[in-house]
Amino acid sequence: MKKLVSLLLILCLCAGSISGYAKNGDIITYSKATDIVAYINHYAIESYNVNGITCVGAEDLGNFGFIVEWNPNNRSLYIGRNPWVNEITQYSIPYETDPKTLGMDTIPVLETDITTYVNGMLATSYNIGGKTVVEFDSLATFGKVEWNPDFRALKLWVEDGLEMLTYMQSLKKLPTKTLYSADGRSISVLENEVNDYLNVGWYATKDEANAVKQQAANQKAVQKFYVGQNVMQNLFVLCKYGVVDAIDANSGKIKVYWTEIQDAYGNKQKGMTGMMYGLNSSVWVDAANLTPLR
Repeated sequence: MKKLVSLLLILCLCAGSISGYAKNGDIITYSKATDIVAYINHYAIESYNVNGITCVGAEDLGNFGFIVEWNPNNRSLYIGRNPWVNEITQYSIPYETDPKTLGMDTIPVLETDITTYVNGMLATSYNIGGKTVVEFDSLATFGKVEWNPDFRALKLWVEDGLEMLTYMQSLKKLPTKTLYSADGRSISVLENEVNDYLNVGWYATKDEANAVKQQAANQKAVQKFYVGQNVMQNLFVLCKYGVVDAIDANSGKIKVYWTEIQDAYGNKQKGMTGMMYGLNSSVWVDAANLTPLR
């Protein structure tokens, strides 16, 4: 009986242990932002830091003179050197890493059931964003892998005729965006910092910044006016007098009910002249065109 109980207990523990394993597609960790750059014959290749190890995309290697074959029957990926291809057809150059993000989590690393072979040898692989990545060191079977601490570069040298650059390829500069302030200044910031700047008084376009500047000027222009105040507008040889009906601080406009029109000698104008200039009517006028009267 004791043996039966012990056996059941062992089976339960084993079952619990098995259920704790990660399933295909589960997040097992996150890649980290890193300043380490991977190169193949001095051509930069997109890389990822997984558990402190530099990895590269298996599919990306197809542009660096390698054969990448997928076998759906046994869900395996084979990476080998293509002896008929010596040209590197790099489809994109990696971006620099923002120094502020170093060590931060970036893309989820998923458990995968895909088996990856590099030159016939089983290699550790992961799923990052639906892409199979392999440890860069596993490519040493095709050439020499070396670490350059001065340039923070991990390099693979394939010397079987594969194209090679004389100098390390420069990375793409991080994408930036120009922002504007209401006082006429501009600044170039990294795209991932744009929202931080927008929250502290910068604007995405020059038009937006100018609109804010104009709104502030409008609000200042109407500060000396109040509803019911007598105002005057100079019309070259005529002067219009009226009373403030309303004020729009955002547009800088004053709604005036015109009560009287005079010529340069102080003579009141009536009839057709008064009708032409809106006598006894309310009209919105820019504050800058009005003189307040006490």
